[in-house]
Amino acid sequence: MDFTKDGKQSTGIDYESWHFRYVGKASAEFMTKHNLTLEQYVSLLQAREKAAK
Repeated sequence: MDFTKDGKQSTGIDYESWHFRYVGKASAEFMTKHNLTLEQYVSLLQAREKAAK
């Protein structure tokens, strides 16, 4: 995943078309489909884990 133009608020980093983070195919597909940054995705996973307990 790259740093998106709309993701600065959650990542704290400006858009950089050359900067990628490897998250795996399944995670990348989900993040792209839902327009999530890595930070937003991790927060979602943590909330789901907490709700499942």
